[in-house]
Amino acid sequence: MAQALDEADIIVLLVSSSFLDSDYRCDIEMRRAVERHDRGEARLGKRSSRWSSKSSSRTVLMR
Repeated sequence: MAQALDEADIIVLLVSSSFLDSDYRCDIEMRRAVERHDRGEARLGKRSSRWSSKSSSRTVLMR
């Protein structure tokens, strides 16, 4: 997965409560995707599904 994330031209995050509950996905994968987007190496798209009120997670996603 890490290699695919590092080589992708387009990264789509399908955000669900399970995604937000995963420290690895939020701390490693999402950070790597956002960093690549910020450097212009990949385009980042986000799609949110319904999840319980997690204001801190929403703040990260709205970056």
